[in-house]
Order: sequence, then C-alpha cells, then structure tokens
Amino acid sequence: MFNLELKRMRLFNSLTAVELKQLDQVLRTRECTHGETIITEGESDGTIYLVRSGTLKVIHMLRGRPRELGTFHVGDHFGEIAFIDGKPRSASILATEDSELLAIDRNLFEKLLHDTPVLRIKIMQALMEDLCEKLRDRNQRLDFEFSDLLPIIVFEIDSAGSITYANRTGLETFGFTEKDFVKRLNILRLLIPADRPQAKEYIRTTLREAKENTEEYTALRKDGSTFPILAHWDPLMRGTISFGLRGTFVDISSRKQMEEELRKAHDEMELRVTQRTAELKSIFEAFPDLYFRMDNDGRILHYYTGHLSDLYAPPEMFLGKLPVDVLPVPVGDLLQDAVARVVETNAMVSVEYALPMPDGVRNFEARLTRCLENQIVCNIRDISERKQAEEERDKLKEQLRQAQKMEAIGRLAGGVAHDYNNTLMGIQVIAICFCQK
Repeated sequence: MFNLELKRMRLFNSLTAVELKQLDQVLRTRECTHGETIITEGESDGTIYLVRSGTLKVIHMLRGRPRELGTFHVGDHFGEIAFIDGKPRSASILATEDSELLAIDRNLFEKLLHDTPVLRIKIMQALMEDLCEKLRDRNQRLDFEFSDLLPIIVFEIDSAGSITYANRTGLETFGFTEKDFVKRLNILRLLIPADRPQAKEYIRTTLREAKENTEEYTALRKDGSTFPILAHWDPLMRGTISFGLRGTFVDISSRKQMEEELRKAHDEMELRVTQRTAELKSIFEAFPDLYFRMDNDGRILHYYTGHLSDLYAPPEMFLGKLPVDVLPVPVGDLLQDAVARVVETNAMVSVEYALPMPDGVRNFEARLTRCLENQIVCNIRDISERKQAEEERDKLKEQLRQAQKMEAIGRLAGGVAHDYNNTLMGIQVIAICFCQK
C-alpha cells in the first residue's frame, strides 16, 4: 500500500520489494491538525513516525523555556531515538500545518525485526547512518545540548587526540565522568590496545587530508569491558587548517550479534548442503541408473554415472549437445521427441530403446521428467537382463503351448484308436462266427 512512498524515504530506500511489503504490514496512518502535539517530551512511547505530508517542528524545554531545534518535512522521520534506547521522549513534536503521518508501532516493529534478522540489520544500520549524517550536516559549531539527546556517542578531540568534549551517552557508555575529561583523556584510551595503532594512523590521515573516515574498532570501557563500535572521524576546520576531529561511536553489538547468528546459520546451511550432497552422491553411486540433466531443447548440461563404461560415448562428446547429435538416428530422434513431450505436457515420459555397446546390443529404458522451469532430468536404466528374462519367459510359454497342443493331439489320437479298436473287435467277432458256421 505504501511501498512506493517508503522507497522514496531515505530510511528505507535500501530495502527490497519483499522487505517493503513486510514493513507495510506494521504501518498505520495518522492525521494531525495545525498546532497538534504528536509527541510530548518526557512521555514513554517508542513509535516511529514518517512524514507523508505537511510540516512539523521539534521543541525542547531548556531551563523551563521551549527551544525550537529543527523542522521535519515530507520524507523525514522522527521518534527513532526513543525506539532505539527505550527511554522517554527527549523532545516534543508539533504540527505547524495540517499533516499526515505514517506511524510504526514499537511492539509490532520489534516483532517484525525479530522475525526478519536481515531487515533488522538494514533498518538499524540505516538509523545509525541517518543519525551520523544529521550530525555531519550540522554547522561546525556543535549543538552540545542536542548531542546530549542522541543515543550514539559524540565527541571532539584536539590534534593531539585529547578529548575536549563527549556527550552524555559517551560518558554513560564508557563509565567516565566530567572530571576524567578535565584531565585531558586521550581518545585512544577508549579503544583496546590492539586497535590503537590503526586508529592513531586514521586520526593522522584525517587531520592531514581533511577527509572523513569510518572504521570499525573494539571499544574499551573504564571497567575493562569491551564492545564493537563503528567510528566516524570528521575534521574540524579553521579555514583550510584542521585543528581537531569531531566523531561518533556507534555501538554495533546488536549488528555483530545478528551477523554472527547469520554466519552460524549460513555455516549450518552449508553443512546441511554438504551432507545432503554427500547423501545424494551415495544414492547415485548405489543406483545403477545413468543421470542426465538437460535444458528444454534437450541439450545435455550435466551427467552422473557410477561407471564411465556404462556411457555410450565419453562426456566430452555429449556435454552441451543434443541426443540426435550423439546417438544413432532412431534412438536420438526417440529421445528428442520425448524431451518435446515433457516440455509440452509437464508429465513424465518413458521410452525404451536398444543401443550397440562394446559387449553387444543392450536395451535401455529412459524416464524424462521436469526438474526446473527450464530443465529436464533423464534417468536411464539398463533393462537388458529384464528383456532377456522376458524373451526366455516368452520362449517357455511357447514351448508350453506346443507341449499342450501335442498332449491334446495325443489324447485325440488315443480316443480315435480306441474307437477303431472297438469297431475292429466287433468285425473280428462276426468274422469268427461266420467261419465257424
């Protein structure tokens, strides 16, 4: 329903059509009038809003007085901070004109992300990148109050790497206090020793070339615990001279966990495929049949046989070719016709034929059936023994039939002889009587 609109929004422009359709299921529309409050600072609600039409402004209470922090237009989104950290709203959102929003309920959205890990990684990555982009697009003067509202770590360092500012999230995440920063804590102290040389080089490169850089590191808390981060470095410029860096650390523990789960799932799937392949190979080796895979024209793409001697011709002579190009004319035409019937009917087709082999003429049965939309599987079995048994059976039947005929003739001849014998006996008696007289 909202797929095209979602695709145009920067938060979801990397999603596929299937993922947009899944996201569409957790959306609902909300219409608001001019002056209506959509979000109230301090309330607990993790709904994310997307601006479909209209304009809205961000209001934050600072020392008891409202302060306007920004404006949202069509295509923008808001409410993601409370969704990410689960904390109360950090600012209020008011409509400056009649507006229409798309709302994503926190519970439904979390269930969707839990059920679709790939979508979760894309959304969380997009949210992180969007927050970083908002910071990069601000003026060189950092809004420290605004940065305290962000769920990611924001900091500034001088050219020596000493931290000159860290937002509230940074302090809470690493376990440091303002007093620690007064002591000119170096940014490298926030990384594990193994990552410090690389980070030091990237800091130098960013200062020297005045170009932003993004890298992954393992962060080190004050208590010694660690967590993975995505670090972004951006030069602070005074004219054409860089005098320090402003950066962000994004905790990517959830992403790493999801990547690890996906890797394990991939490895498990690979193992299953390997096991299944070995199983199928064993089955093929146990079966006496020849296996061929063809395209819809009958061109042979692949084959499998337990013994190459079972093949009519070596593989290099038939791979990529049609049956009529390899087999004798009657047989090749028969199989080519069978392929055409499978394509036409999508049903299994069975044909029998004979081929001259090194050990003599042998009989085969070929069964062809559809495998994929554009492929056909052909299983060929040597039925020479079966044919020979059928021929011997037919010979025995014929011999039995002849024997039965001879038996019947014998019985008939015996009956006739008996009748003649009776007649002759009567004649003999009459002749004897006549002679006696």
